[in-house]
Order: sequence, then structure tokens, then C-alpha cells
Amino acid sequence: MAGGDGDVAGRPADVPLPAFIRWSADDLKTLYYESRMVARPTAGGEEIARWFWGETAAGRLLRAVRDRLDASDDPRWKAAAFGVAR
Repeated sequence: MAGGDGDVAGRPADVPLPAFIRWSADDLKTLYYESRMVARPTAGGEEIARWFWGETAAGRLLRAVRDRLDASDDPRWKAAAFGVAR
């Protein structure tokens, strides 16, 4: 769906799409961060963040999502972009 807008059937009707994207991104980051903490129990927060944003496909994906949202003129999408990847 390159370049197109989309939605998912699992999004509750009462949750705006920008919020759903932000919350989904938070869930994905949590999954990765927690799995890294299990794999490397001595890793600190900064080390995990560097790994996530610098070495994972999920980090690359979320930066691309952020850029796409931030390109919008709609302030709701821009706010969601900030939450997806700061």
C-alpha cells in the first residue's frame, strides 16, 4: 500500500486512526524493548534504545511511519508522529 492511506479492521470505531497508530507503535516498541531486556538483562535503557532505533527493522519502520505522519498538514497526524518516534 505504498503511498496510500489505510485502516485496519481491528481498530475500534471509537479510537481515532492517529491514536491507534501511536498506540500500536508503543506496543511494538514495548515488545522489542522487553525481549531485549530478557536477552540482555544487564542492558540499560539507553543501550536498548540505541539497539532498537539503530539496528532493528521495527525501528526503521517506525521512523518511516513518523516521517509519513509528520508530512501531513493535520495537527493530529503530526502529534501522532511525535509519539511514534521522537
